[in-house]
This record gives sequence, C-alpha cells and structure tokens, in this order.
Amino acid sequence: MLLALSVAGCGAPEAGPTGVGDTAATGATAGDAPSDLSSDASSGAAEAAEADPSDDGAPSGVGDVDVDSFSVEAKQSAQFPGSVDPVGEGEQLLLDTVRVGSHSEFDRVVFEHAGDGMPAWRVEYVARPTQPGSGGAVDMPGEDFIAVHAQGLMPGNAGKEAGHRVGARDWAHASSIIRSTYSTVVFEGSSTYYIGLDRERPFEVRALEDPSRLVLDVKA
Repeated sequence: MLLALSVAGCGAPEAGPTGVGDTAATGATAGDAPSDLSSDASSGAAEAAEADPSDDGAPSGVGDVDVDSFSVEAKQSAQFPGSVDPVGEGEQLLLDTVRVGSHSEFDRVVFEHAGDGMPAWRVEYVARPTQPGSGGAVDMPGEDFIAVHAQGLMPGNAGKEAGHRVGARDWAHASSIIRSTYSTVVFEGSSTYYIGLDRERPFEVRALEDPSRLVLDVKA
C-alpha cells in the first residue's frame, strides 16, 4: 500500500494509480556487499539468507516510475515529525534491512523496517553526514549525500543490541550511482539513513506498508 507523502514547500505530489513501479534488472541486499564498512558481519549474513537478492523492495508490475518528475528538493511525509502510523506501547519499529537495485533509468535504495507502524520521514541533501546527539562526522564513501530522517522509531534509544541496523555499507558492486549507505543509532526516537552518491541527482521517495519500507529512487 502506498502511503501519502508531501514535498516540502511544494505541496503533495500526485501518486500514480498503481503505485511504485518495478523494472529492476539487478539487486542486492546489505548482506551481499563484499565490503562491509561496519563490524556487523554476522547480521549481514543473516540478511542475505532472509532476503531475496533480486528484490529491491517494490512489488513487481505495479506501475511506472516517472523519472522526469524527480527533483533535488527536500521531501517529507505530511505528518513529519509525527509518526505516519504510530507504534503502540511495548511494540517495536526499527531498521532491519537495506537493499539496493539497479534499473535502466534510476537506482533504488530500500530501507525496510521490522515491527509495527510507519515512521514519519524527511529526505534531503545535506552537506555532510553526522552522528545524532554528538554531531560527529560520519565517514562514508560519496561525493554528495542524501539524509533520510526517520522519526517515531521504537525503542526510542536503540542500537544493534536491540535489532536496529547500524553502520555503513559499500554498494560499489551493485550500483555506479549509489556509493554507500549508513544508518545511525536510534536517539530519542529518531535515526538518519544516509546515502552517499557519485554526485547530486534528482530523486523521489515512496512509503510502502506490509512490511514498512521507505523506497528512494535516484535518477541515473
């Protein structure tokens, strides 16, 4: 199910009648990456076993992606910073899997969550990736960086020990556009998922349910 989204400063874009298209030729999961920039090798191997490497996150055959509508402008959910679908008391919503897929006109990054609900989100270009709280620099490959701010994650403070994916991945084997991704710990209900690109490129964002996913398409 495609959730509503809005573009900061531009109103809400119109969604296609059939949702997010899927014309992937190749794809990979975080566990498939030959160069793991984090120390989370065991969880990466588990992802490879659980996720289909050819699936980059969108259902097959459900509409077209109009790359001409992509832009470099910031985009966010209408509810940001409040949750799109709030998590109930005692429930969990954390980043579980990252996937990258290469398409003819765009490359796709999928951030899939484990648990219930859907976080609010804002996606924008940033000068440099930083750690939550401390503001320390994040070391990751890329010339330009997109930040995916996810708000409403539970538990409100969580890392690897709670099941939240933390750290960097090198995607040079899967994409010539997407150099790397990096996900921070959850701090006060928020985490940022960074994408390192070869250069600034137009992009589009979709939110999908069952499971909860943020799908980011970057124009080739």
